[in-house]
Amino acid sequence: KSAMDGYFNPAYDTSKPNPFSPSTNCAVPLAVVGILAAPVLAPLALEAIASITLESAVAGIATNTLSQGIANGGDFSKVNMIEALSSAAPGIGPTVIGETFNYNFAEIDKGIQTPQSFEQGVLQIGGGLLSNRFGNKIDAVPHLSTGAAKAYREMAKFSVETGTNVLPGLAN
Repeated sequence: KSAMDGYFNPAYDTSKPNPFSPSTNCAVPLAVVGILAAPVLAPLALEAIASITLESAVAGIATNTLSQGIANGGDFSKVNMIEALSSAAPGIGPTVIGETFNYNFAEIDKGIQTPQSFEQGVLQIGGGLLSNRFGNKIDAVPHLSTGAAKAYREMAKFSVETGTNVLPGLAN
């Protein structure tokens, strides 16, 4: 047996702690990061809120809700309502908030939750930031702003959004 057997085969000697497994209690570290980041993210969130239109807010919420539903295998009770509602506002601040905190109907009795592990949090927040960045890049392409090209632009953004919503589930 090689030293890597435990990494590629999680069933290998489960009596010993796996050094590659994610930590299970990350609520306190994520809360501290959120509190420390709040003074930086608050102005970004206020700037994003100022640019919201009804059309962009509804589109953001609907797109994110559908994307999460697909990522959850069609189980819309697992849609993170905080992430969906934060999708109404563009920008980094709302993205980080939506990816850091989870409130869904499937686990409504648990209240607002944070990611299961630090690694899960990194994947969720990182995926949200990637989706935000690629969405902005796609929006910046001028010849994708009208007609059929606009539909392709929205499909590309939706594909990126769905991919980044699937990403944290792959870590499990």
